[in-house]
Amino acid sequence: MKELEIIIMCPGVLKALQSNIEVFVNRLDSVESVLPYEYDVFDFCQNETEKRPSENLGQVLFGERIESSPYKFTFNEPEACKLVCMKSYNPKDKPSADKLSFIKKGILLNYQHHWIIDNMPVTWCYDVEDGQKFCNPGFPIGCFVTQDGRPKDACVINSEFNKKNTYYVFNHVDIIITYHSGKNKEWEGARLVAAKLVPKRDSESG
Repeated sequence: MKELEIIIMCPGVLKALQSNIEVFVNRLDSVESVLPYEYDVFDFCQNETEKRPSENLGQVLFGERIESSPYKFTFNEPEACKLVCMKSYNPKDKPSADKLSFIKKGILLNYQHHWIIDNMPVTWCYDVEDGQKFCNPGFPIGCFVTQDGRPKDACVINSEFNKKNTYYVFNHVDIIITYHSGKNKEWEGARLVAAKLVPKRDSESG
Protein backbone atom coordinates (compact mmCIF):
# COMPACT_ATOMS: atom_id res chain seq x y z
CA MET A 1 0.00 0.00 0.00
CA LYS A 2 1.38 3.40 -0.98
CA GLU A 3 0.96 6.39 1.25
CA LEU A 4 -0.41 9.59 -0.22
CA GLU A 5 1.17 12.75 1.10
CA ILE A 6 -1.01 15.85 0.91
CA ILE A 7 0.50 19.25 1.54
CA ILE A 8 -1.96 22.01 2.41
CA MET A 9 -0.90 25.64 2.41
CA CYS A 10 -2.61 27.34 5.30
CA PRO A 11 -2.05 30.50 7.37
CA GLY A 12 0.06 30.33 10.48
CA VAL A 13 2.25 27.43 9.46
CA LEU A 14 5.10 26.39 11.71
CA LYS A 15 8.24 28.51 11.37
CA ALA A 16 11.75 27.84 12.53
CA LEU A 17 12.85 30.59 14.87
CA GLN A 18 15.52 31.79 12.44
CA SER A 19 13.76 31.20 9.11
CA ASN A 20 13.47 33.81 6.38
CA ILE A 21 10.12 35.51 5.83
CA GLU A 22 9.05 36.77 2.44
CA VAL A 23 6.46 39.42 1.79
CA PHE A 24 4.33 38.82 -1.30
CA VAL A 25 2.34 41.50 -3.06
CA ASN A 26 -1.00 41.17 -4.83
CA ARG A 27 -2.74 43.37 -7.37
CA LEU A 28 -3.92 46.81 -6.32
CA ASP A 29 -7.59 47.71 -6.47
CA SER A 30 -9.92 50.59 -5.68
CA VAL A 31 -13.58 50.98 -4.80
CA GLU A 32 -13.55 54.03 -7.08
CA SER A 33 -12.42 52.11 -10.16
CA VAL A 34 -13.24 48.76 -11.77
CA LEU A 35 -9.67 48.37 -13.06
CA PRO A 36 -7.17 46.46 -10.92
CA TYR A 37 -3.45 46.89 -11.55
CA GLU A 38 -0.56 44.52 -10.97
CA TYR A 39 2.01 45.71 -8.47
CA ASP A 40 4.79 46.25 -11.01
CA VAL A 41 2.64 48.56 -13.17
CA PHE A 42 3.38 51.27 -10.59
CA ASP A 43 6.91 52.52 -10.06
CA PHE A 44 7.30 50.86 -6.67
CA CYS A 45 10.36 49.07 -5.29
CA GLN A 46 10.72 45.86 -7.29
CA ASN A 47 12.18 42.46 -6.52
CA GLU A 48 15.33 41.82 -8.59
CA THR A 49 14.38 38.19 -9.17
CA GLU A 50 10.61 37.97 -9.52
CA LYS A 51 9.03 34.81 -8.16
CA ARG A 52 5.36 33.92 -8.30
CA PRO A 53 4.04 31.47 -5.69
CA SER A 54 1.60 28.72 -6.62
CA GLU A 55 -1.92 30.14 -6.64
CA ASN A 56 -4.94 28.05 -5.73
CA LEU A 57 -8.03 27.77 -7.94
CA GLY A 58 -9.93 30.42 -6.01
CA GLN A 59 -7.11 32.93 -6.40
CA VAL A 60 -6.94 32.26 -10.13
CA LEU A 61 -10.71 32.63 -10.57
CA PHE A 62 -10.73 35.93 -8.69
CA GLY A 63 -7.87 37.26 -10.78
CA GLU A 64 -5.26 37.37 -8.04
CA ARG A 65 -1.78 38.40 -9.24
CA ILE A 66 0.59 37.43 -6.46
CA GLU A 67 4.31 38.04 -6.87
CA SER A 68 7.40 38.36 -4.73
CA SER A 69 8.50 41.68 -3.28
CA PRO A 70 11.83 43.19 -2.22
CA TYR A 71 10.68 43.22 1.42
CA LYS A 72 12.42 40.37 3.24
CA PHE A 73 13.45 39.76 6.81
CA THR A 74 14.38 37.02 9.26
CA PHE A 75 11.82 35.73 11.71
CA ASN A 76 12.42 36.75 15.35
CA GLU A 77 15.09 39.29 14.38
CA PRO A 78 13.85 42.89 14.83
CA GLU A 79 14.75 45.33 12.04
CA ALA A 80 15.14 48.98 13.08
CA CYS A 81 15.02 50.71 9.70
CA LYS A 82 16.01 49.16 6.38
CA LEU A 83 16.24 51.01 3.09
CA VAL A 84 14.67 49.04 0.23
CA CYS A 85 15.10 51.47 -2.67
CA MET A 86 15.18 55.15 -3.59
CA LYS A 87 13.02 56.84 -6.23
CA SER A 88 13.27 60.30 -7.75
CA TYR A 89 11.38 61.95 -10.59
CA ASN A 90 12.25 64.63 -13.10
CA PRO A 91 9.18 66.57 -14.35
CA LYS A 92 11.15 67.60 -17.46
CA ASP A 93 11.74 63.97 -18.46
CA LYS A 94 8.56 62.48 -19.97
CA PRO A 95 9.04 58.80 -18.90
CA SER A 96 9.85 59.95 -15.37
CA ALA A 97 6.95 62.42 -15.28
CA ASP A 98 4.56 59.73 -16.58
CA LYS A 99 5.52 57.37 -13.76
CA LEU A 100 4.88 60.06 -11.16
CA SER A 101 1.59 61.03 -12.83
CA PHE A 102 0.39 57.43 -12.69
CA ILE A 103 1.18 57.22 -8.96
CA LYS A 104 -0.78 60.46 -8.41
CA LYS A 105 -3.72 58.97 -10.31
CA GLY A 106 -3.56 55.91 -8.06
CA ILE A 107 -3.62 58.15 -4.98
CA LEU A 108 -6.60 60.17 -6.24
CA LEU A 109 -8.56 56.95 -6.85
CA ASN A 110 -7.44 55.54 -3.48
CA TYR A 111 -5.81 52.39 -4.85
CA GLN A 112 -4.93 49.87 -2.15
CA HIS A 113 -1.92 47.62 -1.70
CA HIS A 114 -2.59 44.02 -0.67
CA TRP A 115 0.40 42.29 0.88
CA ILE A 116 0.70 38.71 2.12
CA ILE A 117 2.95 37.15 4.76
CA ASP A 118 2.82 33.42 5.49
CA ASN A 119 -0.40 33.11 3.44
CA MET A 120 -2.07 35.70 5.67
CA PRO A 121 -3.20 39.15 4.53
CA VAL A 122 -1.23 41.99 6.07
CA THR A 123 -3.74 44.24 7.82
CA TRP A 124 -3.70 47.96 8.47
CA CYS A 125 -5.49 49.04 11.65
CA TYR A 126 -6.28 52.65 12.50
CA ASP A 127 -8.37 54.62 14.98
CA VAL A 128 -11.92 55.63 14.11
CA GLU A 129 -14.72 57.30 16.07
CA ASP A 130 -15.61 56.36 19.66
CA GLY A 131 -12.13 54.99 20.36
CA GLN A 132 -12.66 52.02 18.07
CA LYS A 133 -10.16 50.53 15.64
CA PHE A 134 -10.86 49.53 12.07
CA CYS A 135 -8.68 46.91 10.39
CA ASN A 136 -8.41 46.66 6.63
CA PRO A 137 -6.66 43.89 4.61
CA GLY A 138 -5.00 46.55 2.49
CA PHE A 139 -3.47 50.01 2.70
CA PRO A 140 -3.40 53.00 0.35
CA ILE A 141 -0.59 54.21 -1.89
CA GLY A 142 -0.95 57.61 -0.29
CA CYS A 143 -3.46 60.40 0.14
CA PHE A 144 -4.35 63.85 -1.17
CA VAL A 145 -5.29 67.22 0.31
CA THR A 146 -7.48 69.30 -2.02
CA GLN A 147 -6.94 72.91 -3.09
CA ASP A 148 -9.40 74.11 -0.45
CA GLY A 149 -7.56 72.16 2.29
CA ARG A 150 -9.86 69.14 2.52
CA PRO A 151 -7.95 65.96 3.42
CA LYS A 152 -9.16 62.95 1.41
CA ASP A 153 -9.19 59.27 2.37
CA ALA A 154 -6.21 58.32 4.57
CA CYS A 155 -5.14 61.95 5.02
CA VAL A 156 -7.98 62.41 7.54
CA ILE A 157 -6.28 60.17 10.11
CA ASN A 158 -3.17 62.31 10.48
CA SER A 159 -3.25 66.07 11.07
CA GLU A 160 0.26 66.38 9.61
CA PHE A 161 -1.24 65.91 6.16
CA ASN A 162 -2.57 69.44 5.88
CA LYS A 163 -0.81 71.22 3.00
CA LYS A 164 -3.27 72.32 0.32
CA ASN A 165 -3.17 70.71 -3.13
CA THR A 166 -0.57 68.16 -2.01
CA TYR A 167 -0.05 64.47 -2.68
CA TYR A 168 1.42 62.39 0.14
CA VAL A 169 3.04 59.09 -0.86
CA PHE A 170 3.35 56.48 1.87
CA ASN A 171 7.01 55.62 1.34
CA HIS A 172 7.70 53.97 4.70
CA VAL A 173 6.02 51.02 6.40
CA ASP A 174 6.30 49.50 9.87
CA ILE A 175 5.55 45.76 9.84
CA ILE A 176 4.58 44.06 13.10
CA ILE A 177 4.52 40.25 13.30
CA THR A 178 2.63 38.51 16.12
CA TYR A 179 3.53 34.88 16.74
CA HIS A 180 2.84 32.02 19.13
CA SER A 181 6.04 30.46 20.44
CA GLY A 182 6.44 26.72 20.88
CA LYS A 183 8.95 27.21 23.69
CA ASN A 184 8.22 24.97 26.70
CA LYS A 185 5.58 23.18 24.64
CA GLU A 186 5.49 19.92 22.72
CA TRP A 187 6.56 21.52 19.42
CA GLU A 188 9.57 23.52 18.32
CA GLY A 189 9.58 26.84 16.49
CA ALA A 190 6.74 29.34 16.30
CA ARG A 191 3.47 29.94 14.49
CA LEU A 192 2.63 33.29 12.98
CA VAL A 193 -0.66 34.63 14.32
CA ALA A 194 -1.00 38.01 12.62
CA ALA A 195 0.84 40.47 10.41
CA LYS A 196 0.03 44.16 10.69
CA LEU A 197 1.39 47.19 8.90
CA VAL A 198 1.46 50.92 9.49
CA PRO A 199 1.98 53.05 6.34
CA LYS A 200 3.83 56.31 6.92
CA ARG A 201 5.20 59.30 5.10
CA ASP A 202 8.94 59.75 5.61
CA SER A 203 9.71 63.24 4.38
CA GLU A 204 13.47 62.61 4.53
CA SER A 205 13.07 59.81 1.98
CA GLY A 206 11.50 62.13 -0.58
